[in-house]
Amino acid sequence: MLVKTGLRSFLIGKAECLLGLGGVLLIFATTVITLISPHFGLDTPLIKQPVILLVSLMVFSGIVYLVVSRFSINLIPSKRALIFIIAVGLALRIITISSTPILEDDYFRYLWDGAVLSKGLSPYEYSPEQILNGSNARAIPPALKNLAKESGEIIHRINHPQLGTIYPPIAQSAFLIAHWLKPWSIVSWKMVLLLFDIITLVLILRILRTLQLPNLVVLAYWWNPLLVKELFNSGHLDVIAFPFVLGSLLLSLRRNHLWSVVLLTLSIGVKLWPVVLIPLVLRPLTEHPKRLSLGIGIFVLLLAALMIPYYTTGIDESSALLAFGQSWQNNDSIFKILVWGSQLILEMLGKHPGHGQLIARMLVLTIITGSILYITSRYVKQPIELFEKSLIILAATFLLIPTQFPWYYTWMVPFLVVAPRPSLLLLTVLLPLYYLRYYFEPRGMISYFNYVVVWIEFAPVWILLLLEWRAERQAILPEQIRTAT
Repeated sequence: MLVKTGLRSFLIGKAECLLGLGGVLLIFATTVITLISPHFGLDTPLIKQPVILLVSLMVFSGIVYLVVSRFSINLIPSKRALIFIIAVGLALRIITISSTPILEDDYFRYLWDGAVLSKGLSPYEYSPEQILNGSNARAIPPALKNLAKESGEIIHRINHPQLGTIYPPIAQSAFLIAHWLKPWSIVSWKMVLLLFDIITLVLILRILRTLQLPNLVVLAYWWNPLLVKELFNSGHLDVIAFPFVLGSLLLSLRRNHLWSVVLLTLSIGVKLWPVVLIPLVLRPLTEHPKRLSLGIGIFVLLLAALMIPYYTTGIDESSALLAFGQSWQNNDSIFKILVWGSQLILEMLGKHPGHGQLIARMLVLTIITGSILYITSRYVKQPIELFEKSLIILAATFLLIPTQFPWYYTWMVPFLVVAPRPSLLLLTVLLPLYYLRYYFEPRGMISYFNYVVVWIEFAPVWILLLLEWRAERQAILPEQIRTAT
């Protein structure tokens, strides 16, 4: 007994020391990244940007985060520890908000769309290229031409300018709020992100209390360095969806299933990825056919309303949704194998290998749909299973789709608080290697990134996932045998 008590005291003391040291190291690394961020200015040649230093700092931060997350479970829940965790996470965000966006430029589209909305115009109607060069189909409104001049370099910096905006209406509302706070300001946009991030923190703490889990494990979200970089340096919008998604699952826990469907559908109005969780929140309604029909009807009607801007402007060569669905591919692992296999089979059949992309995408859609149906086929028995199943669905989606950007990983981070998986937490360390693309590309070595670095990112994760699956199966089988006997 004395030995066990002494060991526990040792582990608690070690965890407290690691918590303090980890917080200091993360703040230090984040500060250095902020200080070097001006060297990633858009006018600095890519070959001169300190990409290796950035990646090294992010990998280091990821390792610190993993170690601290692992030992935080040994901490005795206390108000002081929770305040420290919240204070460090807030410091990381405040430090990063002032940084120059590094190797990302999506925020130019956000600033432009918000400005267009502020004039009472639709950001879906014309692509930036049409506004700058004129449109053969119809005249550009003078207000848009004047806005383009007012934006300065912003409209010229928008990536994929030939495409219209891809972002749904609720995301557009967030862009508009940022523009109202301060026009054309990346800092005002990041302040909007911080608001949604704090709401997400509050909801996670509420979920932890509902599930009777220690509140200190919120560190897995609040200290995640990759999430901090992608949201508060790069300015990606994904956090806007988190309160809707988490609020939906919290309502589902409370058996308020129809409102859960409403909130989750609204989250699709930020970005399309939450649609994969819709079957999960509809699943409890299958025991009540009338309520299930009502839930499906709510989902369909709300989704149709959210998609109205896309219908009214049409789906043509300037549609970003169409381009994303047909051809975008970057930093992918399994999808790369599916494309290669499809092209090989087509060549063996004497068919043009160019159709390999379409076949691979159909295969991914089939696998993801099958996975969702399998995962949701069993009723959720314990409340925590709702979050575990959500995490598995999101992980399968992320790991199979053709574009595995680091900011897409943030979708899983709130769920890793409740259901921590070493394989998926490891992505915090490995995904920063994505930015090595910008080291190899200007040196004419992009193939080294595509066929070597990508597998360094994802192969360890797939191996760990298989080991976790095997361990879980070995744990389940004895229980199934006992139940059968």
